Amino acid sequence: MLPNPSPRPAAELEELRRVWTPPRGFRFLTEVNNNYIGIFYVAAALLFFLLAGILALLMRAQLAVPENTLIGSELYNQLFTMHGTVMMFLFAVPAVEAMGILLLPNMIGARDMPFPRLSAFAFWAYFLGGLAFVVKQQADDKPVSTAQPALASAVAAASAAARSARSVKTRTIRWIWSRGR
Repeated sequence: MLPNPSPRPAAELEELRRVWTPPRGFRFLTEVNNNYIGIFYVAAALLFFLLAGILALLMRAQLAVPENTLIGSELYNQLFTMHGTVMMFLFAVPAVEAMGILLLPNMIGARDMPFPRLSAFAFWAYFLGGLAFVVKQQADDKPVSTAQPALASAVAAASAAARSARSVKTRTIRWIWSRGR
């Protein structure tokens, strides 16, 4: 029979209140409960979403007026790449993970996720790594590469195409000559 009809210990209620009291001050940052970790993920993802939005606003401001000189073409390319990186890897993926961490234990009736300390470590690695990425990109003179391979320039592409065409032509001629003999 539930609940147990026998009398409860005298200090049980006070002990339960003490144990289940939310942490105060900086102890909040050391919490490993899935609800807190999920809220951390949501807050961090929204912070990175805000940052990516600011990058998008800078790019839109550049495109608002023809021949605008607000930001240069190279910086525009760098902001474009950084915006995409932040949106995918620092907002979208962690936001989905946050929903999983928040909702999954409640959906299956569990009190917590398995390996809660690993979940907390994963959050702090994501958050500190994301902050390090953003701070490093803003601290350098040339913030981020445009994620183009080394031979993506027009000159390199043209010379590679010419080499490829010569190679195909040479192989074709050799094949024709080999059939004629």
